[in-house]
Amino acid sequence: MPQVQSIRDQVAKMKLIPIEELINNKRLLFCEDSIVRGTQLRKTI
Repeated sequence: MPQVQSIRDQVAKMKLIPIEELINNKRLLFCEDSIVRGTQLRKTI
């Protein structure tokens, strides 16, 4: 992972690009795995 927080945030955002055709009308469960910093889903949820 990058050492700079802004780059780390950008990498995290790139991992969360939804594919609407796959998730439309579905129930989703998000699991947060960045326990220390909480950067993965904080802004998304």
